[in-house]
Amino acid sequence: MVKAANNYKNLRFERKFIYQNIDLQDLSELVFTNSFGFKEIFAKRKVNNIYFDDINYSFYHQNVSGTGKREKFRLRWYGDDFATIKDPTFEIKKKFGEVGDKISYKINGFNASLNDLTREDVCYLVSENIKNSSDGLRSKFNQLQPTLFNSYERKYYLSFCGKFRITLDFNQEFY
Repeated sequence: MVKAANNYKNLRFERKFIYQNIDLQDLSELVFTNSFGFKEIFAKRKVNNIYFDDINYSFYHQNVSGTGKREKFRLRWYGDDFATIKDPTFEIKKKFGEVGDKISYKINGFNASLNDLTREDVCYLVSENIKNSSDGLRSKFNQLQPTLFNSYERKYYLSFCGKFRITLDFNQEFY
């Protein structure tokens, strides 16, 4: 069963920064000691993704060129074993200039091992699980293929006022 979590009603600003020459502990301390009163809101966890693109890598090229209106499609799940996909979420992230949003489709009961699947199997399983979406998603998705597999560990923080969130990603792996 697939259910969309929202309809682009939660537009938000998102900024990404690469920090070099500072270790994770020191960066975490900076988050805790600033005046916004950040607190850790989730336990550290491993995030796993499969990103999808068309044969021309259109989403990738839009991102690199800084196209103001763009999107990306991914399958995301959490767990220490990257190969074990359990109860993932299929997401469409949209960017509209300076703001972005996403629609999430929780795919309950989807359990598979990447060790036993081909790229075509992954596409088929996702396509079958989103076939009841009412927004033409399946036909668009069927033109895509897996292009990037990645995982990383993430720590989550929220400001005291609840308006700002920081995530720190580390131990990144790409396939």
